[in-house]
Amino acid sequence: MKGRPLTDIRLQALMREVEQNVSRVREQLQQRLEYAYGALDVWKKVGVTGLKGQILVVDGDREFRRELEEMVLSAGYQCDKAKNAVEATSYLQLAKYQLIIVDLVIPKGDGWQVMRQALLRFPGIKVVIIVHNNEQGRRAMRMGAFSFLIKPINQEQLRTCVLSAMKLQYQACKVLLRGDPCNRSCVNHFLWPGDKGAEPEIEYINTQ
Repeated sequence: MKGRPLTDIRLQALMREVEQNVSRVREQLQQRLEYAYGALDVWKKVGVTGLKGQILVVDGDREFRRELEEMVLSAGYQCDKAKNAVEATSYLQLAKYQLIIVDLVIPKGDGWQVMRQALLRFPGIKVVIIVHNNEQGRRAMRMGAFSFLIKPINQEQLRTCVLSAMKLQYQACKVLLRGDPCNRSCVNHFLWPGDKGAEPEIEYINTQ
């Protein structure tokens, strides 16, 4: 009789462990199914001809996603929008993007995951990641990001990131790589659509 309570405790612990393992496996299977069918879902939603294929914006907040889209459009570019990591991966399977703007905190994964997948799939792609502090930003640069933005986002800095990422040959922002704050020096003389004047002589990406 004295050994029974101990046996019951061990049995309960074993059952909890089994339940946790089953739950973990179920989540993994569900995630694999979402990834497997994700591209098909995106294709059904927008169609292949509906993909913009220049810039991909990834953020879980619909309103913030819309704001990012407006900022990108104001810079003269088109973009597709994904609301989570699974959907972002699906878009990457369907189109080749030049730039991804991704929030670090997104549903069904995170910004690190999306950035790693993008860089593995398209080595020349550029990633601007939205973070909460400089330490996260420095980590992003070490992982291969083009640049980072800290919330709340400065609109002019975002426009700078978009323009420099799309037009310059640099694989990473040289200012941020040095650990200095963004000073817009890379595009100080660039002019946005509608502005008058000539752009400076600087290395551009050949988009022909």
